[in-house]
Amino acid sequence: MGKTGSAPRNYHFPDVRPEYVPLGLLSEGPAHGYGIYRRFKKTLGGLWRISESQMYAILKRIVTHGLAEESAPEIGEGAARRLITLSPSGRALFDAWISEPTVCSPRLLRLEFLTRLFFARRLAPDLPRKIVSSQMDAVRAQLRRLEELRGCTGGREGCAGGEIDGLAAALRITQLSGAEKWLLEDVLPTITP
Repeated sequence: MGKTGSAPRNYHFPDVRPEYVPLGLLSEGPAHGYGIYRRFKKTLGGLWRISESQMYAILKRIVTHGLAEESAPEIGEGAARRLITLSPSGRALFDAWISEPTVCSPRLLRLEFLTRLFFARRLAPDLPRKIVSSQMDAVRAQLRRLEELRGCTGGREGCAGGEIDGLAAALRITQLSGAEKWLLEDVLPTITP
């Protein structure tokens, strides 16, 4: 992993990736674990359901993978606390994540896209528009692929799908059409001056 600032290539988060929440909070500056959790509760706690113990487990995981670094324990009253700082690898991974579109799934759009938008607003004034534009492109590309799949329901050369595949594609099209409408009618006006 090194300290070059390159994103680690051998670690992949699961589909729902709450690790980016503390990485984003750490991108704003070093903090103790409890401070990170408090900032999370004030800002993204209504969106994500992460308990305090889960946050500490996530922090431990990102430190273990070299995405953040802990200081030596601070000795004082109460438990020893450690200051957590985003590592160059963590910064590179966060920067790559914030600029990529979210997987076109309603659940991930709700969690990750809105988390990206939250951090983008705090990082740079022009970043939210880029993120929304990139996400709309991704949703539209996925809609085109699903339309092709829905039209390819077996019986034709090159079509492996059947009726169930066509119905599954139709459901995803309905969901993503709603997501596209949400991006245009609800999200875009919040970032347009």
